[in-house]
Amino acid sequence: MRTLVPVLAVLLLLELASPVPADSPPVLLAGSSNPGRVYLYDEGRWIPISPVLGYSVLSMVEYRGELYVGVTTGFGIRSGVGQVWKFDGRGWSLVGDGLDHNVNALIVYKGDLYAGTSLNGMRVYRYRGGKSWELVVDEQWYPWGWMYGGGYGTRSLAIFKGNLVIGDTFWDLIALWDGKQLYRVQPYETGSCIYDFEEYRGQLYAAAYQGRIWVSGDGRNWEIVGDYYDGNLWEMEVYRGELYMGYQCGELRRWRGEGNIRGELVYQAPAPIISMETDGKFLYFGTGGDAPGFGETPEGVANIYRYDGREVKLVSDWDQFGSGVQVLHRVDGWKDLARLRCQGW
Repeated sequence: MRTLVPVLAVLLLLELASPVPADSPPVLLAGSSNPGRVYLYDEGRWIPISPVLGYSVLSMVEYRGELYVGVTTGFGIRSGVGQVWKFDGRGWSLVGDGLDHNVNALIVYKGDLYAGTSLNGMRVYRYRGGKSWELVVDEQWYPWGWMYGGGYGTRSLAIFKGNLVIGDTFWDLIALWDGKQLYRVQPYETGSCIYDFEEYRGQLYAAAYQGRIWVSGDGRNWEIVGDYYDGNLWEMEVYRGELYMGYQCGELRRWRGEGNIRGELVYQAPAPIISMETDGKFLYFGTGGDAPGFGETPEGVANIYRYDGREVKLVSDWDQFGSGVQVLHRVDGWKDLARLRCQGW
């Protein structure tokens, strides 16, 4: 297995196998594009903790005490190669290569690690260890799909009611996989892309192209409950019992669960809001240009902001993360990750 070693020394104060104190705070990570790097938020600063991992970091998940990161090596939805990198507390190693063009989603389902990729079909791979990945979902949907945009793909993954829910890259198509069989639960090509899933008040919501919002109470039956035509709805996140939404137009909106799901305007960002995460205390959101999807762009104002329920604060340097903050990810249970320092990346 090839491990990358930085030019300068790396001080790693990680004890992955040690017991984690109950009051150990969560750790926040960010993935950038152009170039693709992983950053750690520590003491008010965003510190790079990886070398360049391709063009864009698109997804993250922790699995068996280690961090896995999905990337694409080139700009655009078709030009790059999908890869998965692993950080084990000592260094980075490539554990997945040739996974179509983009590894858009990583998730742990029923104890196994899965990767959702595009653009050779709605595909999901199961990790078998080492550098081995097994293709378990390969859905081409309709024969004419290749005529419009170049085919299908997996953009988003979620676990709901014990099943894996899959959102498509080019259409508002949604599938459900129970670990053995795939079901087409939203088969109508009504639009382009399911960017994110978020569970709220017992229902699963899906953020879609041109501001559409889908909802399901069981993961199998879906309906549109919002249709706000002012750019894509990139990201959703539940914070303090309310559903927050980040739009292409830079709007951060909040819905309290009643009335018009468009909700109320909380903040107007200077660029599209393409990622969100909460550590329980604050809501964080990242801006910039989307790297792996329909209408991708190599430019964007790449900032990270923090919201405390009353006001928004910029918590990064201005335009610090290349062309966009593609993913924000909370990590729980890594005892000393908050004290990690990397030099020479």
